[in-house]
Amino acid sequence: EIDPADVLARRLGRNVLAIREADAVAVAESRFGALRGVGSALVVRASSVTEASLSLSGRPIRGLGAAAGSLGHVLADPNGRICRCGARGCLNTLVSQEALADLLRVSHGPQSLRAIVSGAIEGDAGCRQVIAHAATSIGAAVADAAVMFGPERICVTGLLASAGELFLEPLRTVLRARPLLPDPEVFVVQGECDDAEVRGALAIASDTADSLKVRDV
Repeated sequence: EIDPADVLARRLGRNVLAIREADAVAVAESRFGALRGVGSALVVRASSVTEASLSLSGRPIRGLGAAAGSLGHVLADPNGRICRCGARGCLNTLVSQEALADLLRVSHGPQSLRAIVSGAIEGDAGCRQVIAHAATSIGAAVADAAVMFGPERICVTGLLASAGELFLEPLRTVLRARPLLPDPEVFVVQGECDDAEVRGALAIASDTADSLKVRDV
């Protein structure tokens, strides 16, 4: 298995830290966005694939192995399609960019995820149905994770979340069906940070550099 951080470090002659996008988003939202002052949070990045990060006091909890935080690889349909990971019925087989575009291929032709979101915002009924389908599918996985880990907030980010209430309300509806979870109107928030991946990555890199300086002293 190739370690991209190691490859880049050798080529650039610099320290390189590889960061999952969902972890970077979690840091950015905790420091600059919707999760300021929140002790524990589940950050869901719903875009071309679905990822998640669980954070405590603004710091992502790092699991063991490459699968940590891969919400898109939880089982969503036992009889579903084969995922690129080799398992059957992963969430990403239902809500990845390719899977969502397939739902509109007959009626709309080839569509990018950005075009689907834009169409939904502009009132296209088919695109809105696709966004609701994605939100409902992702919501079921998020509800399971929230019951298990009990975060104070769920922060939803990514291109699908940019559809606003068209995405958030179907997701909240799924969470309302779980009696153990708090009121989704308060419990679920939308990410606020522009360029969250970049801002979070820079913050983590800065923290790491400061830590290395302290050790050198």
